Amino acid sequence: MRRVSVVSKISTAAAALCAVLLFFGFQVNAEFRYEEIQAVVPFTCENVNYAANEYEIVIEKLDEASPLPDVVTKKISAGDDSFTIGIDEPGTYQYKVYENAGTDSKITYDDTTYIVTLFVTSDDAGKLDYKVILSKGGMVKPTEITFVNKVVRVPIVKTGETANPYMPFAFAAFVLGGIVLILAFRRRKEDQDV
Repeated sequence: MRRVSVVSKISTAAAALCAVLLFFGFQVNAEFRYEEIQAVVPFTCENVNYAANEYEIVIEKLDEASPLPDVVTKKISAGDDSFTIGIDEPGTYQYKVYENAGTDSKITYDDTTYIVTLFVTSDDAGKLDYKVILSKGGMVKPTEITFVNKVVRVPIVKTGETANPYMPFAFAAFVLGGIVLILAFRRRKEDQDV
């Protein structure tokens, strides 16, 4: 019986020694790679009902760890579009999205800057998933990225029409007549009360 336990101890020690030699003797590659996902950051540029224009929407990463988007500038006339970012690691990535002001003096370009935070997580099987969180101006939590450009309203002046040069004098006479009438009624009332 004693012999069996000595043999058992020797074989256990030999197995442990082999395991240690194999572990240190062979290079072990334990690196795990996630399968890349495409995170989509959608945006909208509202139509200004004006002549055909192109608006330039830009995305910039806010830290070095954030992966670069496929395209950093998109030109859009109006409607919906998106930026795509290939991500192959869990983490938190931040970007800013804004519109470059154009050169058309008849349009007021939207100067809103959106902060986009991508929360990338993995499940037990190593599959990546992401959530897009938006903010602008610090406290506001918008549900979508929307740029609203506006047409500058210019007063319409018809050519060939001239204003009556006596109109300011007529208006002054009207106001002065009103003041005289008010004073006359007030004096009449004072005379009746006495």
